[in-house]
Amino acid sequence: MPMKAAMIAVVLAVLLAVGGIVFQISPVTAASPGGDASDSSHGDDGILKPVCPAFVQLPPMRMPVVHDKRTIQFVELNVMIEVEDTDVAAQYEEKMTYLQDKVFSNLHGRFDVTVGQDGARIDTKLLKRKVAAAAAAVMGRETVKDVLIQNLRQRRI
Repeated sequence: MPMKAAMIAVVLAVLLAVGGIVFQISPVTAASPGGDASDSSHGDDGILKPVCPAFVQLPPMRMPVVHDKRTIQFVELNVMIEVEDTDVAAQYEEKMTYLQDKVFSNLHGRFDVTVGQDGARIDTKLLKRKVAAAAAAVMGRETVKDVLIQNLRQRRI
């Protein structure tokens, strides 16, 4: 009985592996009811175009935290913005300078109030909202799906 179960498991594993390989090799063709590939998710040759979110990487930013007219620490952050697709990501790349300036101006002075001299933790939800608001001001609210904070580091001086 255990030998029979082991044989069945091996046969199923082989079938699943072969099915996965065949699926990876064969192209997925567009099968629409009218027979044409006029949908925007289809390519010119009838193969389905993947529709997935794209990410726009902002250059690393370094913000000073000023307390009593003196810089007491720096906040370093790396941020990615999730957008609808690669076309929207290309538009973001074209306006990267404006986006970077808007993000910096939205965040400048915010750390002074929230972090202060005691080195309290940074409110990441507020940070994400501020970056999303900056991106929406530059590119439009409908283009921003999410903001991903990759790295957030406080460095005391």
